[in-house]
Amino acid sequence: MAVVTWRVKWTNPAGSTTGDVVVAEIQTDPKRPGQPSITVPKGRTFVIKDMFKNPDVTIGGSIEFVINDLEVVYRSPDVNVMDPNNPSRPLPPDIYLYEGDNLKLNVYVNANPNTSDVEESVTLVVEIIE
Repeated sequence: MAVVTWRVKWTNPAGSTTGDVVVAEIQTDPKRPGQPSITVPKGRTFVIKDMFKNPDVTIGGSIEFVINDLEVVYRSPDVNVMDPNNPSRPLPPDIYLYEGDNLKLNVYVNANPNTSDVEESVTLVVEIIE
């Protein structure tokens, strides 16, 4: 068993309105680019144990965890309340992903009044069981 962190990044487009949906990129390795989804490899189980916002979050939104393009297993509160320094921040439930499962993250962004896009991210803490 190993515990790793994944960075989840998205772009909140200039002029977006609250509730617009963008697909996040999941970056499982800092040396590789993010992907719009990940598939659990043969013989492994992933358990998402925690999620917290990174300092680049200024606008925020809610993240929806979708497995196999069918099942929404969790929708987070606004990531602005998920400050890692806040001991009473909401924690996600353990989210289990089994061999062959595909995970995609949709972000329901908050309105972006800026004239330029805003890059934002959160960190997922993931337990990998082999």
